Amino acid sequence: MRSVMPLRPEQLRRRCDPAHLGFQTTDEVPPLEEIVGQPRAVEAVRLGVRMAHAGFHIYALGPSGTGKYTLVRRALEEQAARRSPPPDWCYVYDFAVPHRPKALRLPTGTGVQLKQHLQQLIADLRSALPAAFESDEYQTRREVIQQEFVERQQQAFEALHHKAKERGLTLVHTPAGFAFAPVRLGQVVSPEEFRQLPPEERERITANIQAMQEELQRVLRQVPRWQRELRQKLMELDREVAGYTVRPLVDEVRQHYTHLPEVMAYLDEVERDIIANAALFMHQEAPAAVPPAVVNAQQQALGTPLRRYDVNVLVDHGGAQGAPVVYEDNPTLANLLGRVEHVTHMGTLVTDFTLIKPGALHRANGGYSHLGRPPCAPTPTCLGRAQACLAFPPTAH
Repeated sequence: MRSVMPLRPEQLRRRCDPAHLGFQTTDEVPPLEEIVGQPRAVEAVRLGVRMAHAGFHIYALGPSGTGKYTLVRRALEEQAARRSPPPDWCYVYDFAVPHRPKALRLPTGTGVQLKQHLQQLIADLRSALPAAFESDEYQTRREVIQQEFVERQQQAFEALHHKAKERGLTLVHTPAGFAFAPVRLGQVVSPEEFRQLPPEERERITANIQAMQEELQRVLRQVPRWQRELRQKLMELDREVAGYTVRPLVDEVRQHYTHLPEVMAYLDEVERDIIANAALFMHQEAPAAVPPAVVNAQQQALGTPLRRYDVNVLVDHGGAQGAPVVYEDNPTLANLLGRVEHVTHMGTLVTDFTLIKPGALHRANGGYSHLGRPPCAPTPTCLGRAQACLAFPPTAH
């Protein structure tokens, strides 16, 4: 049996000769880019990051301070730098289904551009439409249409008056409405005088009055139809004037998005809605010279109808380099999937599409989301409470 050899004092400590290091201080040493002592973990993370398919995730579990976050974050950033920035996502008002906003998938950086173009369009229309409807040309055409209605009524009643005169009657306007009365020597016959007439004369006058009353009723029944025609002509005039004003301004916005059919279709809807609701722009006050945050708060509180033409840029990747890597240290439901905010309006909480806010998965769409400290208990479908990193590969939607 071998005996235990005692160690000499100089063997109890490993010595390193600084002359063999090749540098004077550690400031001369480049930073270490690799994780030391974890080659399998490093390769597993890199393999998982390269899996650009749905259903594959990376779950890193281990003691605190072992470099899980650094390893996963570095691997994601290296892979994301090789990818193109994902598209922007916007919510816009759906004019056909107002309670269900429409999502637009736009090229990178286009979301904010579309929002700015729509804001400028509405600002221009707030001054252009009132000016168009206050112009002398519009007022003249409107007066001509209204005068036609007045002349049609006058002609109808003048014809009735002429027929009544041929039958010895006249058309009088009483508090109860229009009525016919007999005339003798240019004066209206009073009821006492009428009762003193011979029976044959009274019967003849009564028959004439009944016939003229039927003529009057036919004319009065046509008045509502004439009024509808008047309103229709005025509406057509308003649409025509609004169209002349709106279309050139919308065409200026269209020329930036001819390659995006969804945006072109949305702009067509915006144009039709503005033309049909030009009155919304007639009583809007010009924006006050106050900070934008105050203006936004006022608009939310007032619920102005012009908000329907706003663009809610949910995700903006303008100026981004590569795919996004989003870290969420508190992955609650709202922080992951977004939320819908509300404002108080006349004592009631209300909301619209402009108050939809994104979550981490929205911002990481097309890139990677990196979650830390998941708050749920360990199950086959969720993460444990231990410090961990969860990396999601590029999402498909």
